[in-house]
Amino acid sequence: MIFGESWHDEHKFFSVRDVELAIDGIHEGKYTKTVLEWGTQALDFFPGVQNDLMVIWCTNNTGKGNTRFLAKEGTVTQVKFWLVNYLKSGVFEEMSGWADVTVQIEKANRKGKKKHGKVF
Repeated sequence: MIFGESWHDEHKFFSVRDVELAIDGIHEGKYTKTVLEWGTQALDFFPGVQNDLMVIWCTNNTGKGNTRFLAKEGTVTQVKFWLVNYLKSGVFEEMSGWADVTVQIEKANRKGKKKHGKVF
């Protein structure tokens, strides 16, 4: 899914090049967020600080309470490299630098649920 200021577009099928273009679109300000979901995995891409991109990796999203959220910030080139390797091999070669943000995301989701009746 690709999100703009007041719109979103969902694509059921995508290529590695489509994903690279979505990352470029976030960096260039065309998109506000991109979400890549498949199976029990999801990757969210946001604008980061000083031309970097923020990546949130949601692992094992089975609804059984063992979901983890990991975050890492990198340049556009780094994020493309991580993602292309992940799409080809199913693993991130370099796990160092990923911060576990599960507690913060779950806290924000609980707060959002109380306020709006749904989880973001």
